[in-house]
Amino acid sequence: MKKAFVLSLLFLAAGSAGGYFLGLHRGGQSAAAEETRLRTLLAESENTFASQKAALERAAISTDGNGTLPLPPGFENLSLDDIMNSPGPMGRFQAILAHIQGMPRDQIESELDSVREKMRGGMFDAEKMFAMHLLLTRFGTEDFDGATKYLSGLDVFTRGMGTMAVLAAAASTDPKKAIDYFKGDGADFLNMPRLGGFAAGGVAKEWARQDPDAALAWAKELPVNARGDALQQVIGGIAADDPRKAAGIAMDLEPGKDRTGLVGNIAEKWAITDPKAALAWADSLEGDEASTARKQALAGWADSDPMAASRHLATLEAGAERDTAVSTVGTRWARQDPGAAAAWVANQPDGDGRGDATREVMRVWTATEPIKASEWLATQPAGPSRDKGIVGLADTIGPSDPESSMDWVASMSDPQQRTQQLENRTKFWMGVDSNAASTWIATSDRLSEAERTQLIQNAKPPALP
Repeated sequence: MKKAFVLSLLFLAAGSAGGYFLGLHRGGQSAAAEETRLRTLLAESENTFASQKAALERAAISTDGNGTLPLPPGFENLSLDDIMNSPGPMGRFQAILAHIQGMPRDQIESELDSVREKMRGGMFDAEKMFAMHLLLTRFGTEDFDGATKYLSGLDVFTRGMGTMAVLAAAASTDPKKAIDYFKGDGADFLNMPRLGGFAAGGVAKEWARQDPDAALAWAKELPVNARGDALQQVIGGIAADDPRKAAGIAMDLEPGKDRTGLVGNIAEKWAITDPKAALAWADSLEGDEASTARKQALAGWADSDPMAASRHLATLEAGAERDTAVSTVGTRWARQDPGAAAAWVANQPDGDGRGDATREVMRVWTATEPIKASEWLATQPAGPSRDKGIVGLADTIGPSDPESSMDWVASMSDPQQRTQQLENRTKFWMGVDSNAASTWIATSDRLSEAERTQLIQNAKPPALP
């Protein structure tokens, strides 16, 4: 394989593995607790993917004349399974890529079966996500018909998510092959409410790198379920380099949900480099498009300069849009400096924006510095904002420390929200560790006798008819 293919394989895999496997795994695990666990896992994996991607880019550039990535020392002659169980994350990721790049074509299906089986068994981690997507990407690039045939024998959801990866891989080298699939065996695929959009978006993204005009023309003619994602990928890619051009293209589209989503995406990218221009453009729009563009422009600005974005909020009038802006800026700021974001949020006027921002700040801060986050929250005055902050903290620590999360929830000041949170979390905890949950309910000094009885009663499974 040539060097260009190695880089194509790398970027296709590293860029979408997280979102792809989140959807794949959630197909059979829809409980809120499982979604929280996976959200936490993927958040932890983002930093891993970023460092591995940078290392693999350097490694790919250093390949030999045939584009062959060498196996790092100590990984020679190991199976894929052995590689994924070896110590050293940097070596593992490079070895996974090198191994999959160099394996014989006829081994791809058996390796896919093996990795899928391990993921079904609960062994869900970044290496397996990376390996699975690399295998599908190589399969789709080298043997598109074989890859789609392989996927056709799987369950509907797994087939759909896997086909997304295969289609994107095919489109990176031969867009016509991917487009023809939608006219044949995949004729109904674009009409699927969620998967059709993801698949069209993946194809459009790869095609736009070769011929953006053709990709845009194709995206405009897609069914409604797929059109928005495809347009986002094509026009969003243009917006990263030339937001004014992207804005002009977007405004030539028919008004509606697709265009509203696009203007938000464009405004966010534009504001990273020129927030004043992005906000001026947003103010030139009307209705939902204007409010969406202003919100996303503030998000982009907060990503690049949260202090400056926060100062801009002082110029906004009180109301729903300012509340949304507070939440947007606080949430984005928390990803960079949750302590500073918390201090800023605490000084904002009471309202939904302050509460929503407090919740998101606590989710992020608790994941990295739980003691500091809890100490800060403990100093906040009782009220809606503190209650929402408690929900954010409890969401993060709940899977690993349900007792502490329940203690926090029991301190909420709003009786209705407190009761609802206690009941929902008790049901989950009972399903995981009924003895621990029952002990907490029986011994917690934060509950009344009536509440103990109610929690135990609501946690029981419904009687069979």
